[in-house]
Amino acid sequence: MVREIKYRARVLNSKKWIYRQPFHIRGTWYMYNSLWDIVPIQHKTLGQYTGLKDKNGVEIYEGDIFYAPGNIAGEEFIGVVEWDSESARFITRGYPYLTNEDCFVKGNIYENPELLEVAE
Repeated sequence: MVREIKYRARVLNSKKWIYRQPFHIRGTWYMYNSLWDIVPIQHKTLGQYTGLKDKNGVEIYEGDIFYAPGNIAGEEFIGVVEWDSESARFITRGYPYLTNEDCFVKGNIYENPELLEVAE
């Protein structure tokens, strides 16, 4: 079985997202853009594709905010997709057993941090 390995990150000093393989040169992280120009990225926004899509077919990346509208014991749930190195898998912080069929991507922690404030 071959799993697609993809990444996304924001372009440095921009709100634009880029989807390519990252690389590191002399302290700075980069990706190639669609024209194959080397573009510096905001390393903290770098997230790996989980290999899954939400119930609407949207690709799920690390840092995405996952939303379950009353699917979990009748309760609304909002959580963040992150890598759990102990179990070597992607989980949703706050509720590790959500499935992609239960939920959808509502945003991400970089563009929509206010979604998490509402959840707290």
